[in-house]
Amino acid sequence: LNYPDEARRRGLSGSVVLTVEIRRDGSVASITTIQSSGIPLLDQAAQQTVRMAAPFGELPHTKDNPDILNITRTFHYDPGGETTVE
Repeated sequence: LNYPDEARRRGLSGSVVLTVEIRRDGSVASITTIQSSGIPLLDQAAQQTVRMAAPFGELPHTKDNPDILNITRTFHYDPGGETTVE
């Protein structure tokens, strides 16, 4: 669903590592590309996937009560049109 049509047509594949900063209210503060796939189309698709998933749930209250939660994930795009996140 989140695999870009152009990337599918061209048989592009790659992995993108993003760090997403999520505010206490679940909104996205920033998205940083930690490791590019080398293909801007895939890098942009990974960021767009995060934006479409926002807002996330409110951060739970804990002893530390962070204002920002940093999450780093790898988005894999394979030539068959599959996208996986780990």
